[in-house]
Amino acid sequence: MIVAANWKMNPALDQAYVLATALASQSFPQIKRILFAPHPYLVPISVRLAGAALEIGGQDCHFADYGAFTGDVSAAMLRDCGASLVLLGHSERRAAHGETSDIIAQKTSAALAQNLDVRTNVKVTKIANRAGRQAKVTTSDGIYASDFVVCTVPLGVLKKGDVSFSPPLPTKKQKAIDRLGMGLLDKLYLQFDTVFWDQEVT
Repeated sequence: MIVAANWKMNPALDQAYVLATALASQSFPQIKRILFAPHPYLVPISVRLAGAALEIGGQDCHFADYGAFTGDVSAAMLRDCGASLVLLGHSERRAAHGETSDIIAQKTSAALAQNLDVRTNVKVTKIANRAGRQAKVTTSDGIYASDFVVCTVPLGVLKKGDVSFSPPLPTKKQKAIDRLGMGLLDKLYLQFDTVFWDQEVT
């Protein structure tokens, strides 16, 4: 299981230290945890969490390796700042910055060239994996090819058949998916008027 937190343009650095330290202090052996921190925090958070079972990622990158792109960061810069992943194609980037599928594809290529694990915010419709050939993933942005694909899909999506597989999933696995049940999932958001935890936690 993968659990990722995208902090977007939040919080203040002292609060980021508290949250990151709290996350790192907990152990979840079966869960891969990812923290997409604001770019200015990548170095201090990476140093603070050195050795922790928590991966750090950037929230975006430019498709160019370097150049006159004020305010942007390259994939190589993310890597050098301690990031092992990057989040690309977020809906907010599309809406507020006018990012297109072509731009996201260029960014993805740049990130992969720097050995960054890429997390894209696109809809996957088909995964084709033939022996001796590259795997191909069909998305709302186009088709991506790679040597292998790690696919993590919610049970509800598998049950609905929103993602097709070629070759099809083995009958035994498909029957297991069909038999699995699902329950109600509620989101809970807590907001506190005052900070009640230890201010000395670092």
